[in-house]
Amino acid sequence: MRRSVDPIRLDRLLKELGQRARGPGRIYLTGGATALLYGWRQSTVDVDLKLDPEPEAIFEAIAQLKEELEINIELASPDQFIPPVPGWRERSVHIAQHGPVEFFHFDFVSQCLSKLARGHDRDSDDVRAMLDLRLVTTDDLTSGLGQIKADLLRYPGRDGTAFEDRVYDFVEAYTVLDLTGLPGEDLVKRGQLDLVAGEVTIAAMLVSVARDRLGLLGVDLKPLPGSVAPSRQCEMTLYKLLLEAQVDDPYVRYNALLRELGSFLEAAEERLRHAA
Repeated sequence: MRRSVDPIRLDRLLKELGQRARGPGRIYLTGGATALLYGWRQSTVDVDLKLDPEPEAIFEAIAQLKEELEINIELASPDQFIPPVPGWRERSVHIAQHGPVEFFHFDFVSQCLSKLARGHDRDSDDVRAMLDLRLVTTDDLTSGLGQIKADLLRYPGRDGTAFEDRVYDFVEAYTVLDLTGLPGEDLVKRGQLDLVAGEVTIAAMLVSVARDRLGLLGVDLKPLPGSVAPSRQCEMTLYKLLLEAQVDDPYVRYNALLRELGSFLEAAEERLRHAA
């Protein structure tokens, strides 16, 4: 039986793969592994890898580690679903080197486009998370689509027209407020990502208090976890989390957080007025 993978188990897997390989090569992570390392998911079922170039003896290492660590490892990457986006190697983000093996996040543009090609709700959530984290922009997505459009014929199982429509519809629907430099920016972004991950955290409950107001500013928030009711209960849950965290004077901290959120909202609304 395979166990879910958290960041600690993923880090161990990468180190073991590098140490057991007998030659240099590159391993690209995609999907849930990228989500784990950037923090918008807490666990994943599969670890998807692409080998390019393939390190010597890596398949033996993968077979051993799948059993030793009880991890499901798959050879899967965006270019199995869509044509490779030119420049994907150069845009792939370096993670670490273990032994002779270098590890990278597979190009985020390619990851997003392949997720939109599949069209599942969770894939769309992942694309929003990457956009929220500024790993890609909507311009990157439309530009990447333009670069692979002519090669979609090489993927006969992919309806090119439907795929294009899905990308443009997603980009049109995605509205993000430029949070850069606003007071409370990090806290609001953390709350967004915690909600994507379905986590009941202090940051998630704080932004949920102002869900309607944030929505008018174009800040997309995922629905609350099923254990939390809307509106007033978010404030109660926020205070309860502060008590459980044993912060110094939770009432003072609670009010300080609400003031920080209020400062963010006022600054964001002012920025939006100037942008209009």
